[in-house]
This record gives sequence, C-alpha cells and structure tokens, in this order.
Amino acid sequence: MDPTLEIHAVDGSSHMTAEGQRRARERNLTIRARICDAHTLPFADDSFDAVTLQFASRHLEIIRAFKEIYRVLKPGGIFCHNDMLRPTSRVVEVPYFVYLRFSIWFTAKLFGSSAESRKCVGYFANSIRQFYTPREMAELLKEVGFVGTENRSFLTGIISYHISHKPHLR
Repeated sequence: MDPTLEIHAVDGSSHMTAEGQRRARERNLTIRARICDAHTLPFADDSFDAVTLQFASRHLEIIRAFKEIYRVLKPGGIFCHNDMLRPTSRVVEVPYFVYLRFSIWFTAKLFGSSAESRKCVGYFANSIRQFYTPREMAELLKEVGFVGTENRSFLTGIISYHISHKPHLR
C-alpha cells in the first residue's frame, strides 16, 4: 500500500472501531478512526478523494448521509457504496426473505445470542424489505448531485454496489 495515503474511518460504534483498529494493526496499517455520526461528519468540505460506505446504509438516514459524503468529497472525488438492497424480482424476494430470517435466527441460536439479541432477528430482514432497490439507490445518488453512477448487482439486486463521482468544478 502507498505509505503516503491517509485513511480515515468513522463508525458510531466503539466496538466496531476497536475491532477495525485491531485488524489494521495486524496488517501494519495506520487508520485514523473516529466514533461519530455519519450524518454530521467532522471533516471540512472537499476533504477526501474517495469515500466508501459498506454494509451500513439501512442503519442511516440515507439521503442525509449521502449529502454529507458529497460535502466532504473533493470535486472529481469518487464515492463507492456497497450493501444488501431490496431484490428487484418478486420471484427472488419472497424465498430470499424466508431464507434471511431463518439464517439469522439459526446463526443467533448457534452462537448463543442473548434473548434480547434474538428479538432483533426480524429487524435485519425487515430493514432490507423496506429499503431501496439498486435502481432507486442510483436515483438517490443522482438527486444528491452525484454523476456517472455505475451499478453492479448480483442475485437480482440482493448485493449491489454503486460507484459515483462528485462533479468537477466548472
């Protein structure tokens, strides 16, 4: 990795931040991590060449978070978004949500999750059911001001990534 790169990470969870720092140290990486709210990032306008958001969208007020990401990106900067989205096909959607609920429940049982944690099993599937399709996510990015959005989806949208750009100054 290029030693001149400066990498920042933000998360709302101290546990996730600590785990990320542990993994970074194992790989001899230096990452400046902060516990903060993704809706009000503690960085100046036009600070970053690239920003990623990975598997966290359904936990955020997505338009507000996208606006913050847009704000901190430099003109010409790239935004990479990757997450589980709502499937685009009803034929896939129904069995997928049955599978998702069962697999989360089974995993929680297998690993001895607390009764309180098991109450959240439905949250994951329900949050995806209420979330965006890949096409709708691309539209949101456009509405925020991003351009040149590329989208690749797998398994009819279950896993999807979007790559967008903040326009250059004119």
